[in-house]
Amino acid sequence: MTTTAQIEANRRNAQASTGPTSARGKAIARQNALKDGLTGEGVVLTARDQKRVDELMPAYLKKFRPQHEHEIWQVRRLVIEQVRADRCFAEENAVRVEESTRAMCSWVEDREAEIARYAAQLEKRPEVVSRELNRSLWGALWLDSRWRMLLGILEAGSDWSEADCSLALDLLGVAHVLRKPGTTPIDVPADQDSIEYRAMIARDQIEALESRIEGPLAMLDQRHQARVIEEMIVSDNPRLNRLRRCEAASLRRLWKLLRSLNERDGNEGSDLQVPQPIPDVFRDSSRPAPPPAPRRTAGDTLPAQPTEPAPTSASTPIPPRSAPAAVAGDGREVFPAGEKPHLEPIAARTDEIGQVLARNAGRRELAAAQESTGRRGVRSSHDGPELRRDPCIERSDISSRFVTQT
Repeated sequence: MTTTAQIEANRRNAQASTGPTSARGKAIARQNALKDGLTGEGVVLTARDQKRVDELMPAYLKKFRPQHEHEIWQVRRLVIEQVRADRCFAEENAVRVEESTRAMCSWVEDREAEIARYAAQLEKRPEVVSRELNRSLWGALWLDSRWRMLLGILEAGSDWSEADCSLALDLLGVAHVLRKPGTTPIDVPADQDSIEYRAMIARDQIEALESRIEGPLAMLDQRHQARVIEEMIVSDNPRLNRLRRCEAASLRRLWKLLRSLNERDGNEGSDLQVPQPIPDVFRDSSRPAPPPAPRRTAGDTLPAQPTEPAPTSASTPIPPRSAPAAVAGDGREVFPAGEKPHLEPIAARTDEIGQVLARNAGRRELAAAQESTGRRGVRSSHDGPELRRDPCIERSDISSRFVTQT
């Protein structure tokens, strides 16, 4: 039974082990659980991220002009998510460069180590692992080496032991529940020799694997290695997968905060990119410029759009077709040179379509020039709060996002 003296002693000891009490000590203690600083509420950041946040905060405060503590918190979270997204993007580049270097220096060793880790589960799940090993060049080479070992035992004049039979069934992908006596592929019929029958099975498996190794599997492996070297793809890398998840989460929170700060000022939808006005050089001078649209607030309703009547034959009369001058021997109508009056409306319409296509081509050239000189997405580094608020980050063309290391 605990005495009163012991209780008092425990209380005195507890007063001396309460942890840090100063603000500096608490800040140091928070770093104990810090891993990479890419997740969480942003209370604890790495030294590099904290320095970058401190550099960007004044410009963001000047841009958004927060009115109270909650908006200041929103701006700080916005800066933190921006720094995290930029850091994820930079570290993804580093991982790709590392994978590219390893593909040039230790491609064979890395693939063999990967297959060895996966093949260690063959005894537990042969029906799954055996088929997965058959899908890759290095897995097929691993299976080929095991079958050659089993064939060597038979060629030496000895039959397979119980462990050898179990390995052969694992290589064949036979599940444990299907290994009943007399029903497995390596069970010898009564009228055949055991060594010759099992040697025939081993040779058939080796021949099938060699045809796959020398054929499509070798070609696919070479293509895979070339794409990794060019940083177009990366093999299954846990670090890269985590960076992608953290980057996607940071971008989602980033756009949510931007939308909240924009709606505060009544600028609903201002986080979307507004098309730039078309210069006069690309504008049809024969048509008057449309009047500027009135600014609409959140409470306004859309005006009813006037409907235009469908064109009728009376509104767009078609000139009567003139009679041909003659009919050729194959039935084609022949008109005098330069006279095809029934094609005049089509030619006029073709000229109008050509003018529209020319204007559209000029607009596309202008948009391409603006995009080449501007920044794309929030991934690019910047020194101020000006963001290209594009919620869609294209990832289809990976080679355009990364510089190939030569």
